[in-house]
This record gives sequence, structure tokens and C-alpha cells, in this order.
Amino acid sequence: MAENYIKDSEPFDPEFISRIEMMVRAGDALIASPSTIQDAYSLEEYIIRGANTSLNVLLDTNILTRLIHLAKGIEINESEKEIYQNCCAVMCFFILGKFQVEPNIAVYEKASKNGHSNALNDYRNFMIANHIHPLVYAKLAFGQINKIDTKQIQYTKETINIGSPEESDFAKKLNDWKLIYLSLLKAKTLLKAELERTEKFKSMMEWFVSQSSTTPEIIVFIIFLFSPRASNKIGKMINDIKSPDFEIQKEGLKNTAWDLTFLTEWDTKCRSQPKTTVWFFCTHDKVLEAIARYCHPKQVEDKDITLQNLITDYWGKSEGKKVYSHYKEMEKAISSNIDNRRDHNRTVWSNIDKMIEDLELELQM
Repeated sequence: MAENYIKDSEPFDPEFISRIEMMVRAGDALIASPSTIQDAYSLEEYIIRGANTSLNVLLDTNILTRLIHLAKGIEINESEKEIYQNCCAVMCFFILGKFQVEPNIAVYEKASKNGHSNALNDYRNFMIANHIHPLVYAKLAFGQINKIDTKQIQYTKETINIGSPEESDFAKKLNDWKLIYLSLLKAKTLLKAELERTEKFKSMMEWFVSQSSTTPEIIVFIIFLFSPRASNKIGKMINDIKSPDFEIQKEGLKNTAWDLTFLTEWDTKCRSQPKTTVWFFCTHDKVLEAIARYCHPKQVEDKDITLQNLITDYWGKSEGKKVYSHYKEMEKAISSNIDNRRDHNRTVWSNIDKMIEDLELELQM
């Protein structure tokens, strides 16, 4: 290796495979959609499947951001060493398992803050990160090196074709994001209200029926958010939610909306995947993991019983019964007349920008 970089033809050290598997398994950041996969952390299983199955993974922004930094040749900061090592381990795992990595939602989130041009640069740097030799990621994961050598980056640039993505405006607001952000704004108004917790949850369910729309991922997040178990952890679920500055609060709400958008996107891909395709979601965010695992459990389970257990876990038996009852009332109201509900949803989408504006103004008062 006199060139100071690893060529694509260089074999991966087989002794590293079990160590990478152990790191990724310990992090437990990978959630598989319903499939015949027996062990989500077995590289051998993916290698055996070979060309018979398309393996796809949606990466959250935190992982993508660190991979982009590494693709720029930036050294790993000592204070974030463990986080970076975990990210490098999962990336090594995906390259060895021949996963197709989907970065687009993370790029949309970045564009919402930094504009399309900067997001396009992030996309291109990710494409470099996605083609770095897995042995480099293994060495980063094991702490043997603390950055990707500039010669390795240049070699990768020269050996791949970084085309332009089909998307011409990464800065546009996605419909799923708008709906989730609207829901979080409403949740914030209810968090401020002088009501019992179960009454806040009831009001939220009634609002979904009469004025808005929802998804399973939003519902589970609301179950968590209003629960007594989350009363001291709201600041971790929504960053800066208690800030006296509404503009800072709003950024926290927007960030959480992007987090949940990953889940709705993953759910959409899971539901439309053919038998020869498996979609995964990769995140180190424990709240997102919990929601993802509920929406797509590993085994066939009674969803209603699972929901009751989830509610009881977060609310206790007494309050949990009320919360479950309010949820079922909402579910019944939404499903009672499908044609009317379609009309209702069309009205919501046509007015959603104005609804967001009105709730933002209400929260500033």
C-alpha cells in the first residue's frame, strides 16, 4: 500500500467481519421490514441471499452527517469518537452486505436548513462515502485511524461516476413533513393547556378526526409525548421545546418532524416492497427505534394487543385504559366513512400551509 490508499481490488480482511457484526449488533440500530430475514445482523445471511434479494436501507440524518464529514477528510472529534465508530461500523456492514443506501430524506432535511445547493454538495459527498473501501470503515470503527486519507478520497472520486440526482429542489417541503409538523404544533398547544394528561390526548385525537389527518407513526409519538413516563424527557423528544424563544422552539419542532418523516417514508417503502426486496431503517435514536419496532414488529403479532401493552407501559393501567379508549374512538371515527374521509383529507392538504401558519401564530402569543 505504498499509495496510501486502498484500491477496490483489495480484499476485506475476513477476521474483521465478526468484529463488525458484533459492533453493529451491540448498537442495535437496524430495523427490518417484515420479511423472511432470520437475523438482521448476520452478514453471512445477506451474502448467501446474494442477487436474489434487494437490500435497501434508509439512513437517518445523524449517521449521514458524520459520513459526509468523513468524506471531506475531517478528523473524528475525540468527544464524538464512539458515535463516529458506530456510524463507520454500520457503513462497513452495509457495503459488505451489498445494501443500497438511501440518503434522500436526510438530504431534504439538510436542504430545509441550508438550501438546495449545499444539500447537493452533501449528496455528492455522501456518494463518495458510499464507495469508500469497507476496510477503511473497519479501521475507523476499530479506532486504528481517525480520518479518511485525502488520497483515499481522491482515488474514490476518480473511480466512481457521481451523477446529478433526479431531484431538482431538495429544499422543497415534503407533504409528509408538513403533516407531521402541523401535528407537532398542535401537540405543543395542548402541552401548554391546563388539562389532565388524558384530556390532552383526547383533544389531540378529536383534532385528528375533525381538523387534520394522521399516520401510525404520529399516533405512537403522541402516545409517548403526552405520557407520564415522558414528563421529564420531553426536552429529549423535542429539542428546545421549553425554550422561552418560540423561534428556537420551532426549530426543535421542525427537527422532530424530520425525524418522524424518516419513519413515514420507511413505512411507505415497506408497504410497497415486492417479495424480493427488503427495506431497513437505521438510526441510533431510541424513540424512533421504539416507534419503528411497534409499526413493524419482528414477528406476526396482534397489533391491538401490542398497542394496549405499549400504552400501559407508558401510561400505567388506569390512565392507559382511558388513552386506549380515546384512541379507539378516533380510529372508529376515521374509518366509519372512507369516502367522507378522503374528502376531508383533500381539504386538509389544500389548507395545510394556512393551518401551519395559524398554529405558529397562536404559539407565539
